[in-house]
Amino acid sequence: MSGDPAEPTAADLRLGEHLELLRSDQTGPRRSLAARTVRTARWQRVRERLDRTAHQMDFAVPLGRAAQLVVVSVFAITAAAQVAVSTLVLMVLVGILLAGAAATLALAFGLGGREVARELSAGRYLRSAYREGQLISVEGVRGEIVAMETAATVLRTPAGDTVRVPNAMLLSSVVTVHEPGA
Repeated sequence: MSGDPAEPTAADLRLGEHLELLRSDQTGPRRSLAARTVRTARWQRVRERLDRTAHQMDFAVPLGRAAQLVVVSVFAITAAAQVAVSTLVLMVLVGILLAGAAATLALAFGLGGREVARELSAGRYLRSAYREGQLISVEGVRGEIVAMETAATVLRTPAGDTVRVPNAMLLSSVVTVHEPGA
């Protein structure tokens, strides 16, 4: 080193490294705060969307809150495992609760969907047995088949009324098909 004041010394280089380190430490929390703010805003949008869906589907519990509780619970169990707390009991409890919830939903959908499944199945068969434009009578209702929907058949009576007959009723009742002009 020639002693030129423009040339940096080793102490100056170390000082520069320390200043750079301090600057990165100061911007780190800012970035972290910005990232947390973005994540919070994103989570709020997801939660609002889930709550709207739950309201549209007529759920009693807001889905956004339930999803948030599940995420927080998973993080809490993971944090407990990281600090060497035995989480076996918690995991067994969570497994039992999830199995109970799944069984409840399976029973609800299974029993609730039985009638709909019967109507859909009958509708598939009826599409091959009848066609639109035919005049039929079933259970005292006479009308022309206007539409064959998935769960019901729509008839138009001679008076001009529209009647929806469940497909299962057409399958299990006596149906009279009237010839044109009769």
